[in-house]
Amino acid sequence: MQSNVALVADSAGNFYAAGTSKSHVLVAKVDPNGKVIYSKSFGGSGVDRPLAVAVDAKGSSYIVGVTTSLDFPVVNANQTTGTMFCAKLSPDGSTIVYSILLGTGEADAVAVDSGGSAYVTGIASSSGLASTPGAFQPTSHGPDAYVLKLGPDGKVVFTTFLGGNGACNAGPSCFGLAGSIGDSDEGRAIAVDPAGNIYVAGVTNAADFPVTPGAFETKFPNPSGAPPNGFISKLSPDGSTLLYSTYLGTASGEYLNTLMLNSSGEALVAGNTYSTSFPTTAGAAFPAPHAPGAIIARLNSQGSALLYGTYLGSGNVDGVVADDAGNLSITGYAGLGPFPVTSGALSVGDTYFAQLNADGKSLIYSTLLPFGSAGAVALGASRTPAVLGDSGVLTIFGSGDSAVPAVYALGITAVASVDGQVAPGEVISLFGVNLGPDQAVGLALDPSGFIATQLSGVQVRFDGVLAPVIMAQKNQLNVQVPYEIAGQGVTAMQITGTAGTSQVLSLPVVASEPGILTFDGTYAAAVNQDGSINTSDNPVTLGSIVTLFATGSGSWNGSLKTGQVSPISLAYPALPVKAYVLLPPALQPLVEADVLYAGSAPSLTDGVLQVNLLLPGPDALGLTGTANFTILNLVLQVGDVQSPPATIWTRVRP
Repeated sequence: MQSNVALVADSAGNFYAAGTSKSHVLVAKVDPNGKVIYSKSFGGSGVDRPLAVAVDAKGSSYIVGVTTSLDFPVVNANQTTGTMFCAKLSPDGSTIVYSILLGTGEADAVAVDSGGSAYVTGIASSSGLASTPGAFQPTSHGPDAYVLKLGPDGKVVFTTFLGGNGACNAGPSCFGLAGSIGDSDEGRAIAVDPAGNIYVAGVTNAADFPVTPGAFETKFPNPSGAPPNGFISKLSPDGSTLLYSTYLGTASGEYLNTLMLNSSGEALVAGNTYSTSFPTTAGAAFPAPHAPGAIIARLNSQGSALLYGTYLGSGNVDGVVADDAGNLSITGYAGLGPFPVTSGALSVGDTYFAQLNADGKSLIYSTLLPFGSAGAVALGASRTPAVLGDSGVLTIFGSGDSAVPAVYALGITAVASVDGQVAPGEVISLFGVNLGPDQAVGLALDPSGFIATQLSGVQVRFDGVLAPVIMAQKNQLNVQVPYEIAGQGVTAMQITGTAGTSQVLSLPVVASEPGILTFDGTYAAAVNQDGSINTSDNPVTLGSIVTLFATGSGSWNGSLKTGQVSPISLAYPALPVKAYVLLPPALQPLVEADVLYAGSAPSLTDGVLQVNLLLPGPDALGLTGTANFTILNLVLQVGDVQSPPATIWTRVRP
């Protein structure tokens, strides 16, 4: 599962996650303990990208998004063309109940009512989406927000546009639609109340966006049309009447990404602002003036007053849910900071999970998370929060004693992102709380010369097999996954330390997931042909040999053992190893490099793969006649799996 993930939970605490995998839609149902109940993939020959998911009372899931597939699978549909889709899966995930192409545009959000009708919003225009008779706004003024209702059988009940006639100044894509267009309004979130009233939140740059008398903010804050502003609108159940509609923001610009209703019909929205003076309320946890970043606000049921508004920190809000007491669980991108973190939580990362109390006046908990760890949030069993990251990792918070070890994310030590799966013998990093000692402690060798499986009282087991612990500190452990898990579909991991014992985590086992060792997540820890370290001041000449080191190559042929320091005798991966050179901004391999050696690295930990490769010459890379110094991105492929790219410094001529 990759970027643009979505997450929702049912009344039993099961999670429904949607994302893109291998260019297809992937939907998974996961029980409250993290066990996958089903996984369903579908799509066409192009790229199919789900953007939102909802679930009804019977456990049927509804997925909306965009597709480039001309052969996207349509089922029980009366609309079979376009770029926007909505699909409904049966409760057991085995059957597509319906799959419909809605028209041309973008489907960004979906909600479902108690009768199984789905409500979709996004951005489209009259040329790509047809409205229905009696619609509040029958035609668009260019690309506009829209509201579309599908009945339980997937047939269109009504469609209306919702937008103004402003100038689009948001760059070449204008909120998702490419081309030269004059204005843009986008629905980014949608909800429906028990009476069938429909609420939409999003972004507009139109000074004439439809607002209602007495609304909280009836004038567009920036008459120039740049930057855009947030909006919240409430429509009647048949889509014919605007019950209330208001701007929300400042002249500096806002984006509203999420929307949630409470039992009183009050709308909570969240997103981000570029202003230091977003409207906040008395006693807010983070009042204005404040550095631009994440914002959260609640309107009264008439849309006429702001009940509370607060900043949160840097970045934005991508997801928010409320528990039975009204306390909020929030996730999103934290950016470069500053972002508030509570005592004992992770303080390094660019995504976050936070909890605010119901009145928005105090921060209950906040932690940073590694890259790719957060993007959507839902509440599972016992209202336990969980976040889903772009990498497809589901992290369940708050299960059990908060003082015991808890893993929030894991990934290959070699790269910056997280992925939530393991390969035999690879070195991984575990991120969380109460994992080890306050200060980092490095590996030690046991009397047999193997890396010790206990470090400062910390032990990690995979299916009961002790793993070598390479580094331990309070918020991170680096361990080697035992080779003994090879051939397993799933492995059970558990941490024991001075703080207690963690929950058991069920982790998928893959044959390989290579990662090139880097200095900083970008630049490879590479050695030039003359034995010197590759740096900007010491590049390698094209056409010569460079040595890389990697982990995640899976099982090996030879005498490798878990935790052993590689002897002089050599061993080799069971899967074939290839290497490719990429030139920016290419996204696919351009030229294959000759792999001269791919095997164990004497004096390093077993499982570290050493790769000596012959770089192509400048002619093969099309660099003849260019400046002498450049950078190249390298990718290793072990079996069928490619590593993230790593950068080396090169020169065209000696």
